[in-house]
Amino acid sequence: MITRPVLAPNASTSLYIGGLADVADGFRGSAIMESSQALLATMVQLPQGTHAGTRNRPLSNGFSVPGSSQVLIATVLKNQYGTNTIFSIQNTGSAAGDVTFDFYNTSASKVHSFVQNIQPGAAYFVDAGTLSGLGTSFNGSAIVEVA
Repeated sequence: MITRPVLAPNASTSLYIGGLADVADGFRGSAIMESSQALLATMVQLPQGTHAGTRNRPLSNGFSVPGSSQVLIATVLKNQYGTNTIFSIQNTGSAAGDVTFDFYNTSASKVHSFVQNIQPGAAYFVDAGTLSGLGTSFNGSAIVEVA
């Protein structure tokens, strides 16, 4: 557990995971943020040392209401603009759950779908570059929903 300083109402702060001694180099996983107040978390991740050549800046958001049954991934790319999207979904509940992943192209047509069982506390990583159901290239979005 990593404790952060108390924030004033409507204040914000930044946390650089690379600066946390409690997190090992090369960490690939997920985290749970807890607060006694409503919370919105925005995550931006850039590879170390490559900021000048970055063409795509991945962004994700956490929600103030935990346990939402649906998550929208606004941009999912496979072999588009020199990148593939990688995202994770975490089960923050106390029981395993089946999660449906639906992928839609820019014409709003469902292109691919699959179901994954995720154990409590676990995160499931989706690498669009490895999903054969998206074809050789894909530009669209995803809706992820607990069954």
